[in-house]
Amino acid sequence: MQKIARQTMIDFVKQEAARGSIYVWGAQGQRGGQITEDWIRKMETSATNANRAISLWKKNKGKYDPNMIGAFDCSGLIGACLNANGNAGFDDTADGYRNRCVSIDKGALQAGDLVFEYSNGKSGHVGVYIGDGKVIEARGRDYGVVETDLNARNWKKYGRPDFMYTDGNAPAAPSEPTYTKKAFTLDHVVKKGSKEAAVGSIQNNLLAMGYDLGSTGIDNNFGTKTDAAVRDVQKNGGVKIDGQVGKNTTPLLGGTWTEKSAPAASIPALTRNLKLASPMMRGDDVRQAQERLEKHLAQPGRIDGVFGNSTKEAVIRFQQARKNEGRDIGEVDGVIGPKTWAILWE
Repeated sequence: MQKIARQTMIDFVKQEAARGSIYVWGAQGQRGGQITEDWIRKMETSATNANRAISLWKKNKGKYDPNMIGAFDCSGLIGACLNANGNAGFDDTADGYRNRCVSIDKGALQAGDLVFEYSNGKSGHVGVYIGDGKVIEARGRDYGVVETDLNARNWKKYGRPDFMYTDGNAPAAPSEPTYTKKAFTLDHVVKKGSKEAAVGSIQNNLLAMGYDLGSTGIDNNFGTKTDAAVRDVQKNGGVKIDGQVGKNTTPLLGGTWTEKSAPAASIPALTRNLKLASPMMRGDDVRQAQERLEKHLAQPGRIDGVFGNSTKEAVIRFQQARKNEGRDIGEVDGVIGPKTWAILWE
């Protein structure tokens, strides 16, 4: 392989995000006149997915230079940069890139490293870490090539792709990173063992206050060092010392406590398990599920009361996210049974 500099990859993905490039299944940098509705429909996995990609393409043509908009899938974004820099014809999948990389911890990430979603022993999505807690990814048909927050997405594996870089590791980050307090809101108690985004906000503010959280730093995991730091804050703040961040401790950490809103009066009864079947399931219950998936940012696509592939993929994303939070969601299988249905209505 003709290796490239890390900065070449970073500059490439930043440029595509700035151009309003779109996501199309199997695409590797087609551009301008190469992108047509017919071409997108030939590339895509279903009519629904093609319509989603076409919708974003048309929208972006009104905001960006149509001749510069590119089309990529997640691995194609990386492959296109390699193709353009001495590796014509090179192609690999997200899982292929993961297998080529040296596995690293999240805390060791450097600009140019790769981040991966990971489920059932395989990676189905990849992005490029560009530093400062940011990732650029060909996120999907509704988003295109975008910059996202590292901690806001479902990355599970992290890799150092020395196989494609001439300069190996990126320049070392400052030995003493600086942190500033950020506002956050809590409506539930978090404590040792909690794993969620709110823990990352607490950890950030503890670091800003000068506490040592060890090598993991901000990892969204309320562990022993986070617990010890919270207890010290509680001691200095004159509140109950229990290591739990609740109503009285949240303000001491720069957050705002808000009481949970009252639960909905009732949840519609689930009369059947909703799943991908032949013929496809249709009905108001499917439409309600799609609306709830949309509310939870699970990207179900078109809300049409038809349980298709996009709905199943959204259910899997929702189930995996809740499982990562430690919720009892049952199997991550894309089937809406009683447990998934109940949590959808929260």
